[in-house]
Amino acid sequence: MITLLKYAISIAIWTVVAFAFLIAGNPPLFAFWALFGLIMLLGWFFKIVWKWFIGIFFPSIQPRVYILFVLLLMAVFLFLFESFVIPGWNVWNVEKENVEREFPIDKMMPQAKTTVIRGIEIDAPPKVVYPFVQKLATEGILSFKVNLIDLIRNHPAKMIIQDLPEIEVGDRFLAGDVVQAKDNQGITIELYRQRFPFSSFNRICAGYYLRKGEKNSTLLLLKIKADYSGFVPWFSAKYLIEIADFFVSRYQLNRIKILAEQADSGD
Repeated sequence: MITLLKYAISIAIWTVVAFAFLIAGNPPLFAFWALFGLIMLLGWFFKIVWKWFIGIFFPSIQPRVYILFVLLLMAVFLFLFESFVIPGWNVWNVEKENVEREFPIDKMMPQAKTTVIRGIEIDAPPKVVYPFVQKLATEGILSFKVNLIDLIRNHPAKMIIQDLPEIEVGDRFLAGDVVQAKDNQGITIELYRQRFPFSSFNRICAGYYLRKGEKNSTLLLLKIKADYSGFVPWFSAKYLIEIADFFVSRYQLNRIKILAEQADSGD
């Protein structure tokens, strides 16, 4: 009973802090807090397995053997995840020719230790898609008006895009400074480094680029590049850009697709 009470109190404290990050509108801190919660849950899981399974059915196993096994299991999982999952997330829905294509962000950041590119095909012309890109590009990594379950399920039905003025180079928004903008072609933003906690990025940029496709369609690409040095920003880039932002980018791109196709059809 006391153990269950401790777990309940821990979950309540985690929830209160998570809610505070949501209210503050700080996606990176919330992402790190979510990671902490996941680690906490995994710790509880392995502790329960040790106490109620290993301890009962295999009492002769030493604690250090169990700990080594858990560490080995986690190492194997991380290796497989990094080798087979992350590469697909980093170039999600993008063909090789567009992965290799040079965009304005590449001229601004020829050197980058982390690069991801994600895309989506939209059945609407660039002139219809671009206004939604303008509005969404300045809102930061994530709007917490989004239901997080919908975010994970990639069901972009509730994301609210605020009305914003036309974007010009030099404009300053919550996410960062606009460093490149060309109507119906693309926007590049240099993100504020202080928005990424516990890290020391030298520079981080994000660009939304439109390419006219067949039958009056548009290929919308989101490319992010980060340059840094040291272990902490490396971990931040791994977790925030390669993992957390995969779900956010996929959600954002699908949301633009829904809005643009509805606008083009007159709905």
